[in-house]
Amino acid sequence: MCRLLCVSADQLFAVDDYFPAFSRMAQNSREYQGHGWGIAWRQGDQWRLHHSITPVWEDNLPSTIQTRLCILHARSAFENKDIALENNMPFQQGNMIFAFNGELRGVRIKAEGRIGAEKLFNVILSRYRGDLRQAVADSMKLLEQRTTHLKAANLIISDGASILLASRFTEKLDYYTMWRKADAHRLVICSEPLYSEALWSPVAQGVEKVA
Repeated sequence: MCRLLCVSADQLFAVDDYFPAFSRMAQNSREYQGHGWGIAWRQGDQWRLHHSITPVWEDNLPSTIQTRLCILHARSAFENKDIALENNMPFQQGNMIFAFNGELRGVRIKAEGRIGAEKLFNVILSRYRGDLRQAVADSMKLLEQRTTHLKAANLIISDGASILLASRFTEKLDYYTMWRKADAHRLVICSEPLYSEALWSPVAQGVEKVA
């Protein structure tokens, strides 16, 4: 079960403010998160991406990054398979960025993709008709209908202007729950609370536009 972090703000912030804590979270996770990592961030009106096969806690950001939106992903490969740089998220297609964590068994969905997360991304894109929330909701419903055992499925998807979060799990609430910290100027969503737990609240299951 991979680890996710999304930060969105109305002013530029330094990703370095979050990267060390995210790295420690991945290193200290109850499940191994060392199959590589990736980051997507907005630079002007474009996405920039960086991926690495090195465990995130043994690596560094590619450069000093100042942005208003970033999404980080630390990978725990399913059954320790398909460990390759091209399988590290976030994934990009056009202006869409996608990051996923979850554990599913017996998925019966036909879609293109090297791994399950990429297939789900393509399912969402195939259902997108201008309403991203509806496309995500329809895809999550299909996933539930065609999965024998859905332990967890959390995803973040953004077109740069809006951010959608979907969360669904059936066990290990303490581990699979997504967390949120927000004020008038900044939103942070993460697989676990960073820094002070008192400032965080659990994200309810479902699909919502968070920014």
